[in-house]
Amino acid sequence: MLQMKSATFSLADAAKGTQDVLTVEVITPSLADPDKSRAAVLFLPFWGGSASTFNQVITHLEGSHLQSTCLFISYAGTGNTPAPMNDAAKMHSIIPRARQLKCLLQEPEIRKLTSKRLIICAHSMSAKIAYHLLTLLDHEQTQPTNLILLGPAPVGPLILPPDMQQQQLQAYQTQESAAWTIENVLTARTGKLGSDVVAELAKDCASMSPGAKRGWPEYGMAVDCSEIVKEVRSKWSQLSVKILVGSEDKVETVERVTEGTVIPLQNSGFDVELSVIDTAGHLLPAEAPVAVLDAVLVALGDVGMC
Repeated sequence: MLQMKSATFSLADAAKGTQDVLTVEVITPSLADPDKSRAAVLFLPFWGGSASTFNQVITHLEGSHLQSTCLFISYAGTGNTPAPMNDAAKMHSIIPRARQLKCLLQEPEIRKLTSKRLIICAHSMSAKIAYHLLTLLDHEQTQPTNLILLGPAPVGPLILPPDMQQQQLQAYQTQESAAWTIENVLTARTGKLGSDVVAELAKDCASMSPGAKRGWPEYGMAVDCSEIVKEVRSKWSQLSVKILVGSEDKVETVERVTEGTVIPLQNSGFDVELSVIDTAGHLLPAEAPVAVLDAVLVALGDVGMC
């Protein structure tokens, strides 16, 4: 029987003199006695998402006989996590969020539930956060084994003109505009997701703090991870990389993911496995939750569901 609890952590980064908050949905077969021989799985959402982005994946966990602790993250200013006192957009960029995750993994309550082995499953924007997190992790405390990327943002920088940045922000301005964006841009086709799922996703997108909304288009997109992924390869040479992309993804198309992520990672020395998910768009956790969970189970060495 899987158990789930929500926990909010106040994270102090002494090196940077910052105090941040993260909310985590923790799922484990037994909160009292987790199997610490198993790798933990860290799930990171897309820009606009939160832990609830993975609700469809969580629904399928019950039938998967999962024996590992899963951590579903809501970044500051998203989902159930309050905005930081300093809600400036730059505080929601790639590096600050990677530092917050490092602090989270060092929390005693989290360490009690997890082993050193770690699988990271990162969606879209969070691919860049995952790369930076991997450079921050300590060999003494953590052993990342697998990186699973879902419709990942390109490794290199993307600098949008101001008018296009504004268009992105307007897409999440209200719950109605967010719902339209989900149905017409982020998913393969209108009506693919149930109205309740769309409403939940739209609520997350629209309710982000002002800084969280602006952090990705104004700062995160422009971050160049080309050298960072080389550092990741040097530090974690045994890391396995698998990428899932929807065949009908309008945001990160198969061609764009191949050119912007697969090839740069291969050029950095990684063996990369690319899987194209038929009839799926950008929101793989909602549109193809079994495929996402199957990738995780295979990484864990379990039999997949598909």
